Amino acid sequence: MQRTIQTHRPERLGLMILLALAAPAGCGVGTSGLAFTSASHVGIEAAIDPPTLNLGLSRLEAVAAPTFEEGKTPPVLASFRFDQRGMIAPSAGSTFAAGDAALAMSELYRNDTPQNIDPQRFDSALELSAEPVAGGGQTLARPGEVRPVVFGSDTTLGVRLSWATPAAPAPSGLRVGFGRRDFALAPVTYRRVQRPDGSEAHVVKAPSLLATVDEGVSSGLPGATAVDHMQYFATGRAATALAIERDVRAAMLRRMDLDHPRAAAGFAEEGAHLRAMENWLDNPALPDDERARRAERLSGWLRGAGWKSSVTTWLYSASEPERARAVADLNIPSADAEVSQ
Repeated sequence: MQRTIQTHRPERLGLMILLALAAPAGCGVGTSGLAFTSASHVGIEAAIDPPTLNLGLSRLEAVAAPTFEEGKTPPVLASFRFDQRGMIAPSAGSTFAAGDAALAMSELYRNDTPQNIDPQRFDSALELSAEPVAGGGQTLARPGEVRPVVFGSDTTLGVRLSWATPAAPAPSGLRVGFGRRDFALAPVTYRRVQRPDGSEAHVVKAPSLLATVDEGVSSGLPGATAVDHMQYFATGRAATALAIERDVRAAMLRRMDLDHPRAAAGFAEEGAHLRAMENWLDNPALPDDERARRAERLSGWLRGAGWKSSVTTWLYSASEPERARAVADLNIPSADAEVSQ
């Protein structure tokens, strides 16, 4: 049967691809396999067919996955953050994970990279009391059976024009700003395992998948604008191993409210270091060239310290000792101190 897919609405593309591929892949979405997608855009988005105009931020997330006894489902995780704080912005981060990688990212969250940890600790397999029966005539992938995984991501930073057909005289779509789309179509596998007591267990599991992006733009005088881009894309054991690394997880971290009452329970000093660095980087009393130089100094310090994330991502996800070390090494005054030019 012929299938026609309209792709003029970029935020719908991932879900359309998943649903279109489900039948030929032999993977029943929601019964014997999972479909997972997310799409984000910050800026301007316009299209002719269908008529579309988005100004600002838009976000789409969707998942269709089998549900087993007691509400058990294969783990998936998606996050998106966007910051705009004067000169050191915009900055955006997105994470997309399934299986063991999703479990590792959610359990470790903002913890430091654990030392000598076995990735198998983050085993997302679901143990069931009976053999599952997929609906709709579908079956879960059995031992020895091969089924495909469809997994992809697409990132835009800047301007993108799209044409409905190669011969079209004018673009039919425009995107300006930051855009990110991720999609995955994955089978759920089934196997029987022998427990230590000799009884039999039924185990289902989704593959480990991971895609992250971390974007940051620092603007100053002409020639002093910098763009930082860090992206990870992995499957299987590689995805789980990457999810354990704090630099990878940094794309989903952000201290949301430093004035929250919880600051009195241990975040007060961390907030002071953050405010000092924000004032040092983005003090409106400073000329643009000086602020650009300071941003570059911090960026150089991060590279020297082995950090791979953007300045803004690091600023709002770093631990207290890390921020304190940067303040000391760069001789950054307190937020209340006068900032010299």
